[in-house]
Amino acid sequence: MKANTSSQTSSTCNATDSRKKCIENLFTRFAVYYGHLWRSQFKSDGFLEFAKKEWLEGLGQFSDEILNQVIIDCRDHCEMPPTLPQMIGFCRDIKRRSAFYVTSEKYQPASKEVVEENIRQCKAYLFK
Repeated sequence: MKANTSSQTSSTCNATDSRKKCIENLFTRFAVYYGHLWRSQFKSDGFLEFAKKEWLEGLGQFSDEILNQVIIDCRDHCEMPPTLPQMIGFCRDIKRRSAFYVTSEKYQPASKEVVEENIRQCKAYLFK
């Protein structure tokens, strides 16, 4: 029995959706964007299911938001359908762009003795 997917829009994978639904959505959207180029890769239903499992495994480390952004970027910039390794690379790029470093709140400046010693060493090196 098929689940009702009418609440899912064609352009998003909500955080409440299962990862499998998100991959199904990706395959459907790529079929729309790339037409025969995408669909012709999957000659049988068995191979299509195998491919979906591989894509699920490969893209499982990325959030739905990252996957949606990559899908939209592919639609807007890729003339040919991406391969799984390309998709993983695109996801990593977006993840890197949106990540940032946060320092711990417990900042302890160097002691006066350490600072003075480092300055002394720098002066000794510069004024040889």
